[in-house]
Amino acid sequence: MNKKFLNLILCGALMSSSTGMFTSCKNYDGDIAGLDDRITAVEKSLNELKAQISGGAVITNVESTANGVKVTLSNGKTFELTNGQDGSVVEIGENGNWIIDGVDTGKPSRGDKGDKGDQDDKGDQGDPGTPGTPGSNGQDADKVYYEPGVEGDEDGYWVKVTEPADGSEPIREVTSENWYRFPEGTVTAIWDAENGYLILNNVENSDEPVKIQLFSMLQSLAFVPETIDTRLGMGVIDFYTLLDGKGDFIVSTTPTVTYRLNPQNAETKDIDWNFIDRTVATRVAGDNTSLLSIIDKKVGVAGGMDFTVRVNGNLEDLKANEEAIVALQAVNKANGAEIVSDYAVVNVENLDEFSLINKVLYNDEDNSQVVAYPATTPDIRTTADALMRFDREFDLKTLVETYADQIQKILPDIDITPDYTFSMPKEYLGSDGKTNQQAFVTLNGSIVTVNDNYTTAAIGRTPIFHAVASINGVEVAAGYIKLEISRQETQQEDIELTQNIDIAYNIDIDAAEGYEVEFPVDRVNQEILHKLGLTKAEFMANYHNATWSTLPTGVTIGKTWNDATTTDTPFASIKFSNAVKFGKDEVTVTYQARNENDADVIITFAYDVEPDFEWPALSEYYEITNGDYADEYDGDMVRVKGKMSDTDNKWNLVSEMKEHFTELDKYQFPANYSKAFFSFITSMPEMLNDATITDFNSNDWTTQEIALGRPIEVKENNHRIVPVQFVIEWANGERSTRPYAVVFETPFTATMSAITLQDLITEADTEDMANYLVIKDSQGTKVWEKGKVISGNKYNIADSEVIIDYDFKPISIPGLSISGSEISWQNGGTKLEKDVVTESVVTVTIKTVVDGAAKDLASFQVGAKITIAAN
Repeated sequence: MNKKFLNLILCGALMSSSTGMFTSCKNYDGDIAGLDDRITAVEKSLNELKAQISGGAVITNVESTANGVKVTLSNGKTFELTNGQDGSVVEIGENGNWIIDGVDTGKPSRGDKGDKGDQDDKGDQGDPGTPGTPGSNGQDADKVYYEPGVEGDEDGYWVKVTEPADGSEPIREVTSENWYRFPEGTVTAIWDAENGYLILNNVENSDEPVKIQLFSMLQSLAFVPETIDTRLGMGVIDFYTLLDGKGDFIVSTTPTVTYRLNPQNAETKDIDWNFIDRTVATRVAGDNTSLLSIIDKKVGVAGGMDFTVRVNGNLEDLKANEEAIVALQAVNKANGAEIVSDYAVVNVENLDEFSLINKVLYNDEDNSQVVAYPATTPDIRTTADALMRFDREFDLKTLVETYADQIQKILPDIDITPDYTFSMPKEYLGSDGKTNQQAFVTLNGSIVTVNDNYTTAAIGRTPIFHAVASINGVEVAAGYIKLEISRQETQQEDIELTQNIDIAYNIDIDAAEGYEVEFPVDRVNQEILHKLGLTKAEFMANYHNATWSTLPTGVTIGKTWNDATTTDTPFASIKFSNAVKFGKDEVTVTYQARNENDADVIITFAYDVEPDFEWPALSEYYEITNGDYADEYDGDMVRVKGKMSDTDNKWNLVSEMKEHFTELDKYQFPANYSKAFFSFITSMPEMLNDATITDFNSNDWTTQEIALGRPIEVKENNHRIVPVQFVIEWANGERSTRPYAVVFETPFTATMSAITLQDLITEADTEDMANYLVIKDSQGTKVWEKGKVISGNKYNIADSEVIIDYDFKPISIPGLSISGSEISWQNGGTKLEKDVVTESVVTVTIKTVVDGAAKDLASFQVGAKITIAAN
């Protein structure tokens, strides 16, 4: 049988897993953009299926359901066609016969050629001397096979197909045997991959079988280039021809090029493919077919065909400014229709410069290290190219690759794989000038092993080997490889471990003994000795004494393993004194391997030092809790009203700072502190306003007081906020601070009575503003009245210490004046018809002298209504 007619017939609920059912589904090209998950309307399903297949969809499965058949597309989406009944499964068996419900029908699905006929007997032998006439050869037999009929008179019956041996049209005979036993109305799906149809019978709402074409006629071809020749605006097909040192041909590459088919599901089985070419200086020239040959083709992805091609010439005969261009030609064998793709430029480059390079380095992450092996014997002092474990074999092939210098690519990148051979020079003397490094190893092909009579004695030896890369028996590159025999196969990565340490400065660190932290023993055993496969004694023998990074202040190395260690000394420990600074830092302890290929062991002690203690509490009796000044300072506050001086019985805006905290005298200061004191928060200078903290330089919190150096100003609304902090200074010079604010409030207030002046006719009306002013303390006790202080006031303020400036707000009418504290009204003779109203402006400054120094207690303003009454 020349064609595989039926891949699958599915009816009803039974489904076979035979792989023979789907062998042709991969002949479809392209992929499917998508279908909705399940489409219940049959008409919509059929229309969408037709549209998808026309666009390049691939059917990957057809199976039965309880109501009909389900079609699966290449993206996994499915839809159903209904309505049907349970039925049977029809498939082609491995023996080529039709199988129905697992029973062999005996009907062949494909026909083999008949045996040749027996040669006729020769003619009767004639009289002696006259040979008989030779008989004629027998004829090939016809092919005979069966197909299940699906259309017209054939529908439902086995059809006997005879293909005559002479190539004439097949003869189809409808037999009387039914090929299916399905109830009436059962939906059947025939998937004819060979002829390109999906045939659906008894589909609901369809009177005739639905025949969907699975592929279309090829309409056009498009080259899919990897690079573009910008001069010509064409894609490029690159070939490389490898030459030996004499310029003789060795081999040529066979690149794979891709062409996109339109439509993506175009039929290609009846297409003859070949390349046409032309050599052009312009685009006008005749086509040839001699430049490229197709040596393989296969279906690609997304509606593409991949062609493996070979160049038949090296283009050396091209004239200047000429280019060789090619196009893919598709000829339909059935009708002779011809389709030609766009043209591509053929580029053939001769390669004759090659290097034997270190494959391991080239395959590094950046894929850029090209290290060529030396062409001559390497010096004994040069570093080995690789490590070879003493108790294992080593394959030299893992170290070699051939590099094309002119294109900066390894040959496998252009699909050429060289052959490699290895040899071992007889002698390579060590640094002592006597020991032959070659004596310790044996080479078998590409495999190196240590001689049995040496084993560990071979460690540290560095034998060399000569490697040759050949292509088709022609040597293209060579070099010497140097190995170093080691305990391990490669350079061991350093063991880097971290010990994290959190230190409470005032708790963990003893002022005399300090604080020592050891690297844990279990981590030494599990993460170091076990990983290295060494005992403690072996480690000490194979590693130098520990070294460490620069040590921060207050940090020393405690104990380490060294040559003199004989007891259970810690592997590494770190010690902290109370001079260590706060914050995060680290110290690194390193054990360097004596063998440069062994792993170094690096321990990082990462520590964080901070004090851990409770601050004394602000006194609940003095702390402001009502938030009076929260909009000016976000934090804890206490008020200061001032007190009488102990020396000269004068009032002073001052406060003992220890009083701000609860029983500070009984506070247990933390260990490792050196002193404690009060200070300003200097990061807020705009709020300090000449305040002072007494005994500041003594740093003695027990006697410190805070005071104002100038009066609370009018603009400060009778108070001033000063940010301060309680400071604990530690033995390491670091400081911890407890911030809060002191609110100074003026102890005095003033009131002013309203003043009325008359518009007199013959003279000015005058009032003494001092008689209207009264100054009181915060408890309402009068301090000043009727122009003088109250005799015997408890603040001990003298008349001279109360300075008052009298004034009034300007008005737009002349006649009002002031002299000292007296205010007068006298106009120029015009009678007032309505009252004139303004306001007094009285500024009060109260001074005092404390310990012989003048100080301002307060400065504030007060005012009252002034009326000039019209008569």
